[in-house]
Amino acid sequence: NMTMEKLRHNNRKTQELRRLSRTESEVLELLSSPRGYSHKEIASKLYRSTATINTHVRNISKKYGRSGNGLVSTYLHEKHGIIYYE
Repeated sequence: NMTMEKLRHNNRKTQELRRLSRTESEVLELLSSPRGYSHKEIASKLYRSTATINTHVRNISKKYGRSGNGLVSTYLHEKHGIIYYE
């Protein structure tokens, strides 16, 4: 079925675009944890500067096409099937 093949192709393309580095994955996990770490706290935990964490968050936001709570809710939904309401 052509429609299903197109959907599979789009899904693979999205996954490739969202491929995160190890550090980006760690940052996103901490951002979306129930604790909700701040950029400064993440920097301290990962032994990086806050400016470096800000850069990682910007890169993650570009890959997901979202920022702030939209980024966190998209990530939680994709990874864990959780729907985030504010």
